[in-house]
Amino acid sequence: MSSAKANPLTIPPELDAEMTPAVRAFVQSLLARFAQFEAELQELRRRVEGKTPQNSSLPPSTQHPREATVAEAEIEEETWRPTGPREARSAADPHQRV
Repeated sequence: MSSAKANPLTIPPELDAEMTPAVRAFVQSLLARFAQFEAELQELRRRVEGKTPQNSSLPPSTQHPREATVAEAEIEEETWRPTGPREARSAADPHQRV
């Protein structure tokens, strides 16, 4: 992405030559506002970068399930317990149908 400071928008010389002073001043004011908005956008993107539901007020539904932190994955491993038909099988006959 280009930065407003690295590549400022300017009026091309062929258009500048044909503009009246009032139009030139208006276009320059618009270009200045555009540069301000680009700077604000960059600042907001910098602030938002790295925000997750764990370190901000974002709702948990905004984080993809596969992006869980390492600590969350370790907790899930520790608390996971098998459920379902396998638990109902007896130890004496593991091939018994349930």
